[in-house]
Amino acid sequence: MDSGDGTLVTICALIAAFNEEESVAAVVAGVKPLVSETVVVDDGSGDRTAARAAAAGAIVVRHDRNRGKG
Repeated sequence: MDSGDGTLVTICALIAAFNEEESVAAVVAGVKPLVSETVVVDDGSGDRTAARAAAAGAIVVRHDRNRGKG
């Protein structure tokens, strides 16, 4: 994206997710037109959250176990 003064701006959506297999793809699709990159942090989900986020085009970082907000 161009900021208007010639400098490039990168906007990234960072989405935290835990067991959101049913909705994560829709969330990624919803923010995709607004940002340069979408990153989903899968907080140790026991379902297919990470796979669905990746299939929707997000970069996925996955914790091996649930770590919560901290």
